[in-house]
Amino acid sequence: MRIIAADELLHRITGKPVLISNATIKLMAGERDRTHFSHDKSARELGCYSTSR
Repeated sequence: MRIIAADELLHRITGKPVLISNATIKLMAGERDRTHFSHDKSARELGCYSTSR
């Protein structure tokens, strides 16, 4: 979080765009557990089986 705060401070001083904002990090942290998917169910329902397993 310190790097993000430093980047936002640099943005305020220089006017250069922020590489990644604190709001983006908070959003990514909140979505972390909700964006993991298992393809097993769709593979079973569609009858697709991976040969790499």
